[in-house]
Amino acid sequence: MVNDMNTEYETDDLVLKVLKPDSAYEVLNFYEKNKYFFEPHEPDRGENFYSLQFHKANLQYEYEAMESGSYMRLWIFRKGGPDVPIGTFCFYNYVKGAFRFCTLGYKTDFYHAHKGIMYRALSYYIPVFMNETGMHRIEAFVSSKNTPSIGLLKKLGFKAEGTIHSYAYLNGAWKDFELYTLIGE
Repeated sequence: MVNDMNTEYETDDLVLKVLKPDSAYEVLNFYEKNKYFFEPHEPDRGENFYSLQFHKANLQYEYEAMESGSYMRLWIFRKGGPDVPIGTFCFYNYVKGAFRFCTLGYKTDFYHAHKGIMYRALSYYIPVFMNETGMHRIEAFVSSKNTPSIGLLKKLGFKAEGTIHSYAYLNGAWKDFELYTLIGE
């Protein structure tokens, strides 16, 4: 599948690109400096998550999944800026055939949050992704307390479909999440 898809895209001010294992240091740094910003919204991390070895293996796994047509993660960089990721988004849980849907996940570096970067990246890439993969529906699950994320999804045209009870185990308890969906044309 990777041969049918680009691995780098450019907007007016951003570069969106797939990273390979040789970028593990940059990815590890991204997660380390945003640890306290991300962790309230994500599952507990294993002890090895904050290791170079983990991120090398994970980037290899993600690249192979992309090649097989079952996953896509792009990292966001400032065009003309340092080669340091400022965000990332991925499409996963692909269901094909008569259903053609997947799940969207995303995160922005703390220092770049609330500046429209994720909106610009996703509003550019979602139509490209749907066209390249033939997906009809994209789902996103978000905590009802994560109002910036809900605002982003609404601005992108996602619609609320309801509460998914006991969806994710976070910080020692099962949490309800809201389901938002975007339907292709």
